Amino acid sequence: YYIEAVQFPLVNYSTYSMADDDQKAAIMATAESCMAELNETATAETASSSALYTAAMTYVPKAMAAMGSTMDASQAVYYAASQLYTPSDLSSYGSDEYNNLTDPLDAAGMNHWTTIDLGTTILVARKIDPFKTYTVEDLDSMYDLLTSMKSDAIQDELYAAGAALDHNLNSAAMNTYSASKIKKNV
Repeated sequence: YYIEAVQFPLVNYSTYSMADDDQKAAIMATAESCMAELNETATAETASSSALYTAAMTYVPKAMAAMGSTMDASQAVYYAASQLYTPSDLSSYGSDEYNNLTDPLDAAGMNHWTTIDLGTTILVARKIDPFKTYTVEDLDSMYDLLTSMKSDAIQDELYAAGAALDHNLNSAAMNTYSASKIKKNV
């Protein structure tokens, strides 16, 4: 999946306080306005960097203002993101039920913007087919594709191959250099 997103923090980073219910509702309304604009300006099957950055510069400062904080539009571009993810990356994006991005993005469908509440952030996001925007060579130069797509399988194979190797451990040496004989204090 190639994901494009605008992040709306629910944390006021100047006071390190979470948004209260009223602030969260105002930020969600701002995120929905952002999504409506992106549904008009970023509807192609390809990456839409300029529309994404324009939306972040327009709406993220409004969301920050809802929490009593200020943000310059030029800083808001850091809240726009696009990146290649494997399905397992998305399903384990975080450590709890809030951070499974696979289900809401699959429910929205390809090229359709949706809002996702991650607990500390609201995302306006969509998935696009990376091959509509980039060639394999482009993606390979931007990402370590082998590691991204096959690292778990390769690691499992290496562990299995290592476990299957014969070993000739000398029991006398193992007793002499056992972990229990290591001095912990000098």
